[in-house]
Formats: sequence, structure tokens, C-alpha cells
Amino acid sequence: MTDKNILLVEDDEPLLRLLAALLEQAGYQVEKASNGERALKKLEKQRPDLLVCDIQMPVMDGFELLKKVRTTPAWADLPFIFLSGRDSSEDQKLGCELGADDYLIKPANRDQLVAAIEMRLGKHASLMQLQKMEASQDDLLIHLAAVNGDLQELQRLAGLVADIDQPDGHGNTALMFAVMMRQEEAALFLQRQGANPDLRHPATGMRIGAMARAMGLDL
Repeated sequence: MTDKNILLVEDDEPLLRLLAALLEQAGYQVEKASNGERALKKLEKQRPDLLVCDIQMPVMDGFELLKKVRTTPAWADLPFIFLSGRDSSEDQKLGCELGADDYLIKPANRDQLVAAIEMRLGKHASLMQLQKMEASQDDLLIHLAAVNGDLQELQRLAGLVADIDQPDGHGNTALMFAVMMRQEEAALFLQRQGANPDLRHPATGMRIGAMARAMGLDL
């Protein structure tokens, strides 16, 4: 049984019960609401880990609910998945523009729904961890940027760290990490920022520059 709580918003009562049962079988705790207005009342009492929502509902539809969620600071980053019978490209585009994380078309089976939920929960957890590290200017952010090969993000993050050669808990520096991941462009950038290629890898004892050359990187 997972400790993740899903808020399920659907005005079709039989479908609401069915979807809730499917998600409970998959191990989730499920709260139910029959429209956007009732969903807001649920949100005010307790923030779920993720929201699955229909679009066409009385009182307050899914689009309006999403607007409320994204403009309320306490819920702005809440993972939000539309599950709708409306399959027009216009609806999907609007959902994306309003900040929906995913858009599933009914009927979606349990595996499809659970896969979408797991993906969004995983992404959300990763983003929260990154934000925590960024708030403390943790040098691991540079390592992650190097792994992803995202040079623009790496350049932004490098400005947040006072010592670019500050090692992580395993003794690895950002340049070591970039070399191990064969991210030559990132490694070159880090060198230009002052990263020291003569530092030794804690496990192998090899200098970073020698490691790079051994891996075919032109540093």
C-alpha cells in the first residue's frame, strides 16, 4: 500500500466509483469529488499528492479547477492529470497551456492511468528534490546538469555555487561527474569556469584530465 493520496474528480458517479476502486486496487488512497467546486473544498482540507480530473462537469469544470489550482500558491505545483472524453486537439492544447501535466482520453485502462500517475509523481518528487538542493546552492545540481547534458542549465547553476570544485558526499566534483558521463561540452564549460582537471578521482586515484583522455574526451 502506497502512502500517496489521489484526488479523483469526476461527475459520472458510476465511473467515479469504478476509477476509485481501480486506483485503490493499485495501492493508492483515493479522495473523490463530483465537480471542481467540491474538489476545491477537499483541497482546502488536505492537499493530495496528485489530482486526476474530468473536464466537462457541472458547477465548475476541469479547466476552471485547473486555473484555481495553478493560481493558488499552496497548490501551484500539484501534479494534475486530465482524464476526459473530450479528445479534440484544442482541448488538449488548452489543458497544456493552463498547466496540466498530462491529458488522458477516456476510456483509459488501469495500467494507462497508473503509469501516468507514477510518471508524474516521480517527476514531481525529482523536481522537489532539485528545488531543495537549489535553495541550499548544493553543488549536486551542477552534477545533475552535467549528467543531463543541459549546458544552459549548467551555466545557470554554476553561478549559484561558490566553489566549483566542492566535492559531493562521495568525493566527486562536477568536472569528475561530467567526465564520467562523457559530457564533453559540459566538462569544457566547467574547466573554463575554473574546475581543476588535476584533481584525483577518489576511487581510482586518476587525475580528471587523464580520465577524460582515457575516455576519448578532448579536454
